[in-house]
Amino acid sequence: MAELFIPDVEAIRDQMLSDLELGAIDAGVPEPPIQAGGDWYALATAEANLHAIGLQNLALAQRDTTPLEAEEPKLDEWRQAFGLPVVPATAARGRIILETTGGATVPGGAQLTHAKGTRYAVDVTTTGVANYDEVEVTCLDPGEEGNLDPGEVLQFVAPPVNVKTRAVVSETDPLVGGADGEDSERKRDRILNRTENAPGGGNWGQLRQIAIDASPAVQGAYPYPALGGPASTKVVLTKRFVPSRRDFSRVPSSTLVTLVRDAIQTNAADSLGVVVQAVAEQAVNVSLQVTIPDSVLTGGDGNGWLDAAPWPGLNGDNRVTVTGVASERMITVSALTTAFPTAGQTRIAWWSPVDLAFVTRLVTVIGGATGAWVLTLDAPLSSSDGSLVAIGDYICPAAANLAAYGNTWRSVLEKLGPGENTADTARLPRSLRHPLTSSQDSPSLSATQIRALLNKHAEIQDVAYSYRSSVAPSIPTTIAAAPFVLVPNHFGVYPL
Repeated sequence: MAELFIPDVEAIRDQMLSDLELGAIDAGVPEPPIQAGGDWYALATAEANLHAIGLQNLALAQRDTTPLEAEEPKLDEWRQAFGLPVVPATAARGRIILETTGGATVPGGAQLTHAKGTRYAVDVTTTGVANYDEVEVTCLDPGEEGNLDPGEVLQFVAPPVNVKTRAVVSETDPLVGGADGEDSERKRDRILNRTENAPGGGNWGQLRQIAIDASPAVQGAYPYPALGGPASTKVVLTKRFVPSRRDFSRVPSSTLVTLVRDAIQTNAADSLGVVVQAVAEQAVNVSLQVTIPDSVLTGGDGNGWLDAAPWPGLNGDNRVTVTGVASERMITVSALTTAFPTAGQTRIAWWSPVDLAFVTRLVTVIGGATGAWVLTLDAPLSSSDGSLVAIGDYICPAAANLAAYGNTWRSVLEKLGPGENTADTARLPRSLRHPLTSSQDSPSLSATQIRALLNKHAEIQDVAYSYRSSVAPSIPTTIAAAPFVLVPNHFGVYPL
């Protein structure tokens, strides 16, 4: 739908004054009184204000005529019109490690609290609990706040006999799966899925709908019809990244998979054989080359490279990697360029595979030579969790908006879908992934992903791949294995 053009108040006023002036001249008034401060000017301004409100309301009404653009509360009316349920917040579940002074019984419902105020309860009564045994708990406060990392501490409100007050979150089964109620964009995605994939009658569209209606933690659900034969379908789930927790996995928890499996088995026909499985991840390394403005030191506008001579460039190599780590501030890099960086001036950027973000540092001392440059930096190269730069990580030149490019790249790859689950021609094409990889949620790195950088960042004039470790995810060797989705690992941006 074409966007409705809404002139501002000044434009409406000036058009009215122009019409009044021309009409008055036609009527024989040689110099109509349209100047500012006059009666006609005041009248035109008042009328323009009224018309502007009406036109703006018309634009809002036009926007709400399609779920593609509608906002709340109209978007929720679209949800109701399509018969889609509300997707409430879900609670985190997992296991905690108990410390005991002897054999203990932990009653179901025994409550614990976390320092941030979230409350938890033991799921079922467990007898014969020994020191360092684990029990399952569920957060009583649904939402993302209930998720806890391994090692975080909980306190019993009333410790059971022989159980210490302090408990810690399990290393192997932490508290995950908590998700806030869905936002508008996820609601929009559900509505569009309903219109695009025609769920009903136990078809793959219905299985997909059941899965994404089950929990706001489910990002995508991808059925593979007839993968195991007639009337059988595998449904593969993905989740979003959670940057606030440094969670950059697309793999949903076993708790979430179980929740979706239960929802499908409850709501789908008994005659269907449905396997629900979490996606598998395949790390992908990418380097891009971009044309952006020069540094302000050489006449740029402040939206380009930070240094007059961005270093390192790609001279015969397709990415620059760390080949040695002498200390937290001294690294060796593989740049084949013969151009020397400048101590005290050259700034480089490191892509942290932990934070999926760039860290910029100043080069203070330079050693080595082409292909093995030894750089001493002004501060350590470390991620937010304290882990240091490692061999194989990417180093690239620093740019004013490099952090934003990294965020865009991360969000672009978060939208990739899984690839195919089989290459067996005896099963294809019936068992192709649905929605088809060619029509929705592509699994591959193509021009689509780098076009997003051009669309998002006006200063990028051109962009091209320099290196991709994979263009598309690998295909599993057996149908029992999960299909792969590409996730970001190493990343660098270099001058084109």
